[in-house]
Amino acid sequence: MAKYDVYGVGNALVDNEFEVPESFFTEYN
Repeated sequence: MAKYDVYGVGNALVDNEFEVPESFFTEYN
Protein backbone atom coordinates (compact mmCIF):
# COMPACT_ATOMS: atom_id res chain seq x y z
CA MET A 1 0.00 0.00 0.00
CA ALA A 2 2.79 2.44 0.89
CA LYS A 3 4.29 2.21 -2.59
CA TYR A 4 0.96 3.15 -4.16
CA ASP A 5 0.43 5.97 -1.66
CA VAL A 6 3.81 7.50 -2.47
CA TYR A 7 3.19 7.11 -6.19
CA GLY A 8 -0.23 8.70 -5.86
CA VAL A 9 1.12 11.70 -3.93
CA GLY A 10 4.10 12.05 -6.27
CA ASN A 11 1.82 11.81 -9.28
CA ALA A 12 -0.46 14.53 -7.90
CA LEU A 13 2.47 16.82 -7.05
CA VAL A 14 4.12 16.40 -10.44
CA ASP A 15 0.81 16.83 -12.24
CA ASN A 16 0.03 20.03 -10.34
CA GLU A 17 3.52 21.54 -10.36
CA PHE A 18 4.84 20.53 -13.77
CA GLU A 19 1.76 19.30 -15.65
CA VAL A 20 3.71 16.32 -16.95
CA PRO A 21 1.82 14.36 -19.62
CA GLU A 22 0.52 10.90 -18.76
CA SER A 23 3.02 9.41 -21.22
CA PHE A 24 5.78 10.34 -18.77
CA PHE A 25 4.38 8.03 -16.10
CA THR A 26 3.76 5.28 -18.64
CA GLU A 27 7.38 5.50 -19.73
CA TYR A 28 9.01 5.76 -16.29
CA ASN A 29 6.59 3.78 -14.15
